[in-house]
Amino acid sequence: MIPPKILTSYVTLGVGTDRFAVEVGMVREILDNRPIIPLPNAPSFLCGVIDVRGCTVPVIDLREKLGLSPITLTEDTRILVLDVTIQDRTLVIGMRVDRVLEVAEFATESLIATPEIGVRWKSEYIKAIGRLRGEFVIIFNMQHMFGTYDLACLQVP
Repeated sequence: MIPPKILTSYVTLGVGTDRFAVEVGMVREILDNRPIIPLPNAPSFLCGVIDVRGCTVPVIDLREKLGLSPITLTEDTRILVLDVTIQDRTLVIGMRVDRVLEVAEFATESLIATPEIGVRWKSEYIKAIGRLRGEFVIIFNMQHMFGTYDLACLQVP
């Protein structure tokens, strides 16, 4: 008997020509782009904060976090509101992306480990790499995307 495939759902998103994904279970909601209140002396990747149903949510710019050039925001720009568990705490974080593409399922056994060379981003940001209709999709490891310094910056009073 062939064991059943274990499928995991991900929200796929685009940044430039690259495709990324975050686990569906982390995504609270997807918002249209909106004004973001800047914070003084914030690191460059931290756009500022937004109000989401009475909750103050820090918003990071994924392009900046990945070291990519900024672009003009478009009608496709979105903010993913995520629940990210880091160091035994769950933080609500907004992540501004160029566009949200779809929800896709990947079989766990079809995902490959992060290559050690030839990756533009820090390899600890990447959990795995999958393929969707012949294109690579980089699955983020959100817990590793934010270090101790980042955590301090993201804790909004």
